[in-house]
Amino acid sequence: MKVCIFFILAILIALIDSSPLPQAPPAPAPAAGGEKKIAVVGPGPGPWSVGSQQVCTWWSTGFTSDDPVTITTHADGSTTPIFSADSTLNKGSVPIPITDAYKAGTNYVTEVALKSDPGTKGTGPTFTVTGGGGGGGGGPAGPAGGPPAGGPPPGGPSPAAAGP
Repeated sequence: MKVCIFFILAILIALIDSSPLPQAPPAPAPAAGGEKKIAVVGPGPGPWSVGSQQVCTWWSTGFTSDDPVTITTHADGSTTPIFSADSTLNKGSVPIPITDAYKAGTNYVTEVALKSDPGTKGTGPTFTVTGGGGGGGGGPAGPAGGPPAGGPPPGGPSPAAAGP
């Protein structure tokens, strides 16, 4: 009797091992190159002075080629560009001149978007400027482009002006 039970148990184990268990269908394969992402990390929050030059910097992942992109800056909540330049995805940086077209006290953002698919884009941090909108950059320049008139001399205050 023991031999018969052992024999039946061995047959059941063999049948269980040989039959595949039902499985869920496999998950879809990731897109070629993985998830597509553009991350804009600069310019930082500022504030930036009119007349300065900042740099838009970005990185990307999931793309299989060096796609053309458009870099723009615009007021936060607007789509009208103040600055626009073309580049390629793998370049990773473009200089942005802060002109008097930027108005002081307004929040701006920088975007890097694929030319072939403008909906694929990255948006940078919000930044502000000072002295924009025709308001000047902090007073008239001194002689030969030095500090503004009435400002400290290039070497700092003189020892006589330092006081006791």
